[in-house]
Amino acid sequence: GKTIKEVAGKDFLEHLHVVELYNILKEALQKKGEIFTHEVSLPDIVSGSARVFKTIGTTVMSRKNQLLGVVTVFRDITHEKEVDRMKSEFVNIASHELRTPLSSIKIYTEFLLEGQENEDTEKEYLSIIADETERLTNLVNDMLDLSRIESGKIKISKETVNISEIIDKSIEILAPSAESKNVNIHKIMPPEFPDIFADKNMIQQVIINLVSNSIKYSDTNKDVHISAEKNGRYIKIAVADSGFGIPEKDIQHVFDKFYRVENEKTANIEGTGLGLPMVKYIIEKHGGDITVNSEFGKGSLFAFTLPI
Repeated sequence: GKTIKEVAGKDFLEHLHVVELYNILKEALQKKGEIFTHEVSLPDIVSGSARVFKTIGTTVMSRKNQLLGVVTVFRDITHEKEVDRMKSEFVNIASHELRTPLSSIKIYTEFLLEGQENEDTEKEYLSIIADETERLTNLVNDMLDLSRIESGKIKISKETVNISEIIDKSIEILAPSAESKNVNIHKIMPPEFPDIFADKNMIQQVIINLVSNSIKYSDTNKDVHISAEKNGRYIKIAVADSGFGIPEKDIQHVFDKFYRVENEKTANIEGTGLGLPMVKYIIEKHGGDITVNSEFGKGSLFAFTLPI
């Protein structure tokens, strides 16, 4: 801080090197008596990152119409701007993801309505329509599930949960998918393992999602390992595979909504890009954390913690 004597009579920019603030004061002096509003981006002194403020200001005049000063109120709207940006991004990406299957359904339906195809071609078109309809249904369901969880409309119903039983049930549900690619799922955990207090269905959804990804993103004849261990006041569940792996540039984005790793290996693998964001949200709502370690071409390891 500086004293009044140090700053009196000197140019504003000599003491506060922020052009945006200078421009606000300059405008206030030019528009005496008027109320003005602006959005300005100012550096955060602590973090160094920019924060957005909505400013409302005006000049203060005496009864003799002499300038006494300028009053400006700053309201931090950084969070609101980020939410708006995320909403716009979500709508844009969702619209794109919905448009693709809808376009396919429309095109092949029009082909069928023309009635010029033979029986085999008609069956092929109907199969494509069925696949695209299922893809569309999965996308909408994932969007609704994630939206309900994030908005708090889905209540977390906690109960005493036996992790070993949940893993066994998850393996049973995914058995047909694993068998289709000859993937072996191995469970590794100590015989005596503490129960946790959690939403049983949500934790099962997390494990199914992670193991399902390991199966999908692996070649045939591979192994997937689910391990559980106690780590202080937490349990740690890890799902490891020797599948395609994740390129380094993609790792930081795997929990972003609609983000999908795209390369020659994953080109024909279907997914909504909402599974991992949902997993992350569920784990964090339970007071845990999730991490990923991966090497492209060698496999991935997703691990999450839950409080005991």
